[in-house]
Amino acid sequence: MKQKRFVSDVSEIAVIWSDHIFFSPHSHDEYVLSHNISGHERLKLDRANIEAPQGSTTFYNPGQIQSGDGADFIVSIYLQEKFFQKSQLSNGTFEFRKPVICDRQLGRLFQSLISLSFDRHASLTIDETILAILDHASHRGIVSTTIGESVAHASIAAEAKRILLSHLDTALNLTELSEHMSIDKPSLVRAFTKEIGVPPMTWQRAKRIELARGLLRKGLSPSDVAYRTGFADQAHLTRWFTRAYGITPARFAKKQ
Repeated sequence: MKQKRFVSDVSEIAVIWSDHIFFSPHSHDEYVLSHNISGHERLKLDRANIEAPQGSTTFYNPGQIQSGDGADFIVSIYLQEKFFQKSQLSNGTFEFRKPVICDRQLGRLFQSLISLSFDRHASLTIDETILAILDHASHRGIVSTTIGESVAHASIAAEAKRILLSHLDTALNLTELSEHMSIDKPSLVRAFTKEIGVPPMTWQRAKRIELARGLLRKGLSPSDVAYRTGFADQAHLTRWFTRAYGITPARFAKKQ
């Protein structure tokens, strides 16, 4: 069995693949969300037998006894209780109340975690994606508490855009943005995404890449551009710039 893990202080992403994935009975002290990319998994959760076909997402509360057999490619999220406190998601009553669901939007969100888990600089985008997954699961009735409150999407998005555009040279994170706006992170992500179409940090990264292209056209070096647009280093800029435009910053600069 092969796997790639992305670990933070309050969460963990695991991308697991094999010809045949088998888990003997075990439990976790974290909340677990697992998406079946490929295969048909047969699970036992406590005393219940559950079918998890390809494209389904399963949900486990801390301490539940689980076992599984039949999948060959899964993406799992492990969330400590501190994650919910840090993200302003729960007052201690958070609980998954349905064990499995088939939902295409959840599938797309989990798919995006695959490439992100291989990027050591993607922690901001990963946190944002996890919040989007939990928010969608909440609206599908998976959790016992509703995440966030109804908010004025347009005004929140406009204010967030103003702040993000003023910080294109720094890696402003979602926590800092939400604190600056005095709004919880789930409501911020939901409002911004519904108004703009993508989460706030994803939108800001696109604007940083756009700014980088303009600076390269002015003759600045890729390393200088990376510094001026808030990327961790030139390699990080190169990775995202190439994904966006299909050419490296260095090659783009030479063509100007």
